[in-house]
Amino acid sequence: MLDELLLNLRPAALLRTLTADYLHALLCEAALSSFAAENEARMEAMAAARNQIEGGDHGQNHRTRGWRGGDPCAPSLTQMRFIKPAPEL
Repeated sequence: MLDELLLNLRPAALLRTLTADYLHALLCEAALSSFAAENEARMEAMAAARNQIEGGDHGQNHRTRGWRGGDPCAPSLTQMRFIKPAPEL
């Protein structure tokens, strides 16, 4: 049955069908690669968190966190000196 279908298709229809199937396979492969990369990154993050917990570093290692407590958005003391008070209305 399948052999008859392949042999009886017009070349333009066969090319159109094969092209659509090929593009679909490429998109599926790209999606699968994306999911695999995301899963690998998630597993690495969980392994790093587990190693940090098992290593006894519960946020008390000031050499890696710095004096501001590890918050990269917190202003430093030098930045805070230059903040001017709001004018009174």
